[in-house]
Amino acid sequence: MSSNKKIIFIILLFTLTSQAQKNDFEAGLYNIGGGIIISSIGSILNKKPNEKLGPTLIKSISQGALGGFLVFQSKNLIKKFSKTENYGYVWPSNILNAAGTSFIENGAANRPFGSEWHINLGFNRLEITTNKKFKLKYRIMPFSLIGTLRNAISNRFDFEKSIKTGFLIFTSNEIELDDNGNDITYGQTTGSNSILILNNKFGKIALPHEIIHVYQYEQFSGINMYLNKAKNKYSEKNKLLHLYNKIFYTDFNYITFGGLYYIGNPDQKNQIKNNFFEREAEYYNTNTL
Repeated sequence: MSSNKKIIFIILLFTLTSQAQKNDFEAGLYNIGGGIIISSIGSILNKKPNEKLGPTLIKSISQGALGGFLVFQSKNLIKKFSKTENYGYVWPSNILNAAGTSFIENGAANRPFGSEWHINLGFNRLEITTNKKFKLKYRIMPFSLIGTLRNAISNRFDFEKSIKTGFLIFTSNEIELDDNGNDITYGQTTGSNSILILNNKFGKIALPHEIIHVYQYEQFSGINMYLNKAKNKYSEKNKLLHLYNKIFYTDFNYITFGGLYYIGNPDQKNQIKNNFFEREAEYYNTNTL
């Protein structure tokens, strides 16, 4: 089995064998464990020839564990939001989640501890480098942009909720109906960090659930670091690719999350019960859909 296939197998096995989270211990273990796995695999792929494996793994495991813990705590803040409807929990959660995924990315890229940070605002990615010299960079995430455009078509942009949460939120009078014309989908994220919810009480109930889906999408961003060596190699030789990488940050985690979401329940039936990602989203949403 090739190294790439082994990586996919490990991530797939960890995700698909994870059970519905019944308590905070299990929930924390999943997020911390996921951060460690993604970070550790990436650090091995990005390890320099003169670096020893042991110190490299220790650095990546520590960053992955810390990142996973912060991601877990960010989801807990959304759980409080779902209980209280207090939007004051959402922005702190958003920032905490960004810090967590930044640690995981640093570990996967085999970078120094806490050397780079990022926060995603819709399809916009703001990157801050604090190692040696302070740098601020803005890039566009293409898959997230596509998801945003998809949600924007024929739907209303909710400026107020977007400002309150830090996510691009759209509302609609209907998303998906059954044969009798009843709503069966209260919200969706199109596998990225753009959210579409119903413009009624059910959409309000669905919002915390959909925010967790955004975090699930972002949680896999460390996998993007697995392609660093290849990306840097070809960017040096191709001016067009170099320019592309300056403008865009390809969010391959969109494909990873979408693929795992589908594999977890191919027939797409009884999603809340059968799909791990749906079960996790429900764990942090006290309002049952």
